Amino acid sequence: MKKEKNLNLNSKQSLRNYLERLKKEFPQGFLTISKKISPELEVSAILKHLEDLNKYPAIVFNNLLNLKGQPGCKSAINIAADRRRLAIALGLPPEKYKFDLTKEVSVRSSHPLDFCVIKSDEAPVREVILEDKDIDLRNFPILKFHELDGGHYFTSPVIAKDPTTEIYNSSIHRLMLRTKDELNICMAPFHLWRIFKENEKKNIGTPAVVILGHHPCIFLASAMRLPFESDELKIAGGLLKEPLKVIPSLLWGDELLVPAEAEIILEGEILPNRLEPEGPFGEWTGYYSGQRQSEVFKVKAISQRKDPIIVNIFTSHREAREICLGWEAEVFSRT
Repeated sequence: MKKEKNLNLNSKQSLRNYLERLKKEFPQGFLTISKKISPELEVSAILKHLEDLNKYPAIVFNNLLNLKGQPGCKSAINIAADRRRLAIALGLPPEKYKFDLTKEVSVRSSHPLDFCVIKSDEAPVREVILEDKDIDLRNFPILKFHELDGGHYFTSPVIAKDPTTEIYNSSIHRLMLRTKDELNICMAPFHLWRIFKENEKKNIGTPAVVILGHHPCIFLASAMRLPFESDELKIAGGLLKEPLKVIPSLLWGDELLVPAEAEIILEGEILPNRLEPEGPFGEWTGYYSGQRQSEVFKVKAISQRKDPIIVNIFTSHREAREICLGWEAEVFSRT
């Protein structure tokens, strides 16, 4: 069933607010491309060409083809490929991109803020709701980044909640398209994997959501290497200097809260006791990882804005390293 609403909420937490600030405060690092572009290697070809010229602009593609060949989809990429843009994301002047930025991330991440639950009918991500037969991931411009990649991928934050402590974990993962409602998810043995394994012991799925577009602070928090007891949604609030706005999920209500100002949220479960072939993939290290057997994320509901902008990280290139700014801040905080 498809439902649509007219909503208008565009706070400083939104991706769109951030992109508007980039245009004004750092226009030389912002580019819009309206030409029809294929998600099959063409986005990567453009980014690599610019990279060879030592240029790393944030690019908004306004006319990407989806996987059915239909034009008009939007995607933002390279938004974190320049530390000056990350400074702007934190509300700093772009010239404060060196040690000032590292110190600011360290200070803010050490002062997490509890998230703020708002009404679902005030959330931009609830403008459109897709369920049941309306779910078809092929309607999105899912990218194939590199020639030897095993398929088309999202590179996005995945949010789940520990069933024992009720602490939220958000971490960035590669997710390969399998079917119109299934994605492979590659999990290293860190926090999300730990949550998944606890549920798998009970033979139950792990409720989770994939965030396809949000403010860069969500990505920064999701890319940090924090103790298991840290709540990345609260860390994101600390980075924003205001509580992250959340709403009850469509599938689990208050049992799993989700970001209210995301562009798209895929809701579903990481299925227990099921593995499928996934990869190869050009990873953040700059090398391919091989094919492996990976878990499956089953999409059961989608909520989104009417004209969503999907955010992707250009893996194995500069952006994938800069998004790990939080690692740098963590090292600084421990010295």
